[in-house]
Amino acid sequence: MINATDRKIILTLQKNGRMSIASLARLVGVSTATAVKRVEQLLEDNYITIRGVPNPARMGYAVNAFVTLDVDLVKIQEIWSFLKNDLHVNFCCTAFGRFDILLFVFFPTWDGLNGFVKDRLSHIDGVRHVEAFIFQDILKRYERIFTESEIASEAIAIDELDYALINELVIDGRVSYRSLSEKTGASIPTVARRVTNLIDKGAIKIIALPNPSKMGYTSQAIIGLKTDGKLVNSICSCLASRPEVTLIMTLINGFDILIGVHSANPETLYDFIINYVARINGVIDIETFIRAEILKRYYGWLLEA
Repeated sequence: MINATDRKIILTLQKNGRMSIASLARLVGVSTATAVKRVEQLLEDNYITIRGVPNPARMGYAVNAFVTLDVDLVKIQEIWSFLKNDLHVNFCCTAFGRFDILLFVFFPTWDGLNGFVKDRLSHIDGVRHVEAFIFQDILKRYERIFTESEIASEAIAIDELDYALINELVIDGRVSYRSLSEKTGASIPTVARRVTNLIDKGAIKIIALPNPSKMGYTSQAIIGLKTDGKLVNSICSCLASRPEVTLIMTLINGFDILIGVHSANPETLYDFIINYVARINGVIDIETFIRAEILKRYYGWLLEA
């Protein structure tokens, strides 16, 4: 379990995951040695990851989708090895239900998404079936990371070096400028300037992302809703007010609404679905995908006490 010092560290790193250990120690009120030890322990025990979270709007990624895979279960790890470092995959988990792997992906063009689904995923050994559900609108997802204006902002010019840097920061948000220089071939001053520019322009934020399972949310699910089309907006408003709902997207195909839910245990998840979601006016059908293991995530938040 995390203690009060750990909470302060996580809350501080949620604002700036690349801050120096000396600054972190000063803000939290501990010694530098303690800060080093606690951050290393939080990372080792998987209480947090520190990574870059790209802002799809600023990167010009207008095509977003929920992609589901039916796979040979004994090959899940091999399949994941193809996906884990892909910049376009911003969430991936295994699941119980009719799909075995769930992905959230974003691309700059429809051709990019089409190529990913038809040419890449469909040719991975062990993948039996792929379905893509296209986002119409993202109503609740990045609100604790990016401001409304940042989510709705226009794309900025990003070149090959920027993409290479973002791709490395997505894997490890605290990777050193020296290491980034070695991996990209750019000088350390150029790397430092480019990373600072990407952060300042809102293309990426580097923050600590708490693991929901470690924070007491042991039951998590992605829930697809079929609804009365005329009531989609009012249903989304009802769901947005609930603290356990972390993600809300409207879809073009398959489902009308897709939501992500964190619950303390299976009983509270069941109660939320049966006694709240199912009773919202306009909800016609519900399909629940129980999250098994999170393999990659760009969400999760520790609230102020």
